[in-house]
Amino acid sequence: MKSLLRLLTTLLVFWNVVGIAEGADLKAVPSIKYAGVLPVYWQGEAGPTLTRKKPWIEQIFAKVVRESKRYSFINDTIIADNWSNTEGRKKLKEDYELDAYLNLNVTEQGDVVIFTARLLSPELENYVTETDRVPMTWVASADEDALDSKIRDLTFRVLNRYPIDVFVTSLQGRYVTLSAGKDQNVLEGDTLEFLDMAIKSQNPIDGTWLEFEKRPLGKAKIIESKSQSSIALITSLNSENAIKIGSGARVDDIASRRNFRAKPKAEEAFVAAESDSPIVSAPGQTKPEPPKAGPPPVKGPAPGTVKPKALEAVEVDQEPMHPAARGQAAVSQDEAAAATAEESSGTIPLKNVRFSLENENFSYSGPA
Repeated sequence: MKSLLRLLTTLLVFWNVVGIAEGADLKAVPSIKYAGVLPVYWQGEAGPTLTRKKPWIEQIFAKVVRESKRYSFINDTIIADNWSNTEGRKKLKEDYELDAYLNLNVTEQGDVVIFTARLLSPELENYVTETDRVPMTWVASADEDALDSKIRDLTFRVLNRYPIDVFVTSLQGRYVTLSAGKDQNVLEGDTLEFLDMAIKSQNPIDGTWLEFEKRPLGKAKIIESKSQSSIALITSLNSENAIKIGSGARVDDIASRRNFRAKPKAEEAFVAAESDSPIVSAPGQTKPEPPKAGPPPVKGPAPGTVKPKALEAVEVDQEPMHPAARGQAAVSQDEAAAATAEESSGTIPLKNVRFSLENENFSYSGPA
């Protein structure tokens, strides 16, 4: 049991020593202020589809890189004349203070097009890389706006993998000058947290940075912002003189990071369903349809009544009302006799016939 504990203790001490040694050997993330845009590299022979899209892709990549406003960019002609040979790259680094290159590589592979964006060192070593595999059918049908969106997202992804957006270029007391300003959305009143960034792990094949180790240094508040630079006042330090020249910070509102931020959903405006109606609806709602008009109601007898049959005689009381009670003149005996004779013969006096067109029937009444 004691030997097992002794072995475990030895292993713990060993791993602690290794961790300390690895931490001591971590390479700091280099600061990038000046960058160059390399010409788009077409790997292999481009087919007819890519050949047609080639001018668009080359123009879009150069435009998108500059719209990121992450760095100051050296003239494309100077880059094109010097980047491809050792002496030229040395000249760019020493005379023009170049810190990095940005490159787009396009490869046609069967029915797929592979876009690879890279951030490279002045010696053309990989810093960070991003890749997109796109169907050839999509490339064939894509217009300039669709290609712009695809290349922009790819380029901004690779830029966002570089962990520093702004760094200290000079220091005087509690005041620091920074490498970014209004163009990078570093504005007066903003507070930045500065970090010591080191490369923790790399791809063993191409050396691409994979993980970073971050150590907080302190904070500073922007008191003056210009186009490409700003001045900040150090407000806190984690240790004495922690913030120094080269210390970096992240800017969440810089263009490349803001590109992937979810846009707030626009509030729906409610409008009246009709010009004089108190009912409102949102634009996304379907306007309710008015009820369809049915067939006109058929007029008939009042509820509870029975429609009389055609030519059905109206029943009369056994003792009819006296004409005087109905406001009529009294009937003479001769008229009464004549009426009785007519009734017995089955004839109906027309003056006493009442027609009802609504019920399609008529009724009659004899004299009282």
